Amino acid sequence: MQAIDDPSSRTHAFATAPSYDEPFRFGRQPTVRVPFPFSERQFAPLLIARSRIQSEDSAEDKRAD
Repeated sequence: MQAIDDPSSRTHAFATAPSYDEPFRFGRQPTVRVPFPFSERQFAPLLIARSRIQSEDSAEDKRAD
């Protein structure tokens, strides 16, 4: 075993290895038109809660006042 690891040997191993990685999407984000995985009744309160949270001033905005 070598005391010092040679980084050039590692980069060569990665450069010659085939790449089978493909970008993977974990489904679509829910929208008003397609609320999956939520039902419309579940998604509506989530949209309302998100809009209320986004409309509140952040901690930085409150300190600036």
